[in-house]
Amino acid sequence: MPHLRELVELYDGRPFAIVGVNSFDDEKTYREGVEEFGLTWISAYQGADAAPISEMYRVQGYPTMLMIDHTGKIRYRGHGMDDDTMALLVDEAEKASQR
Repeated sequence: MPHLRELVELYDGRPFAIVGVNSFDDEKTYREGVEEFGLTWISAYQGADAAPISEMYRVQGYPTMLMIDHTGKIRYRGHGMDDDTMALLVDEAEKASQR
């Protein structure tokens, strides 16, 4: 989570958002974790029994990182952070918003 926190700070004020989805813990444990780790980004709980978000994006393993550009297209899918791709996508979104 430290790297996610760094990204939130790095891209503050730019067209960038992190959305986390928890599919493992029970809801109480999830909520305690959000508070304990002081998440400042969007975090959703879907549980393990019903995983509509994971199904929609065809998540096969955890953690899975998706980078979705400003047009809604998935530009990266993997199990780690690709900081270069992320920087490129943020720059592209910023340029598109200035047109």
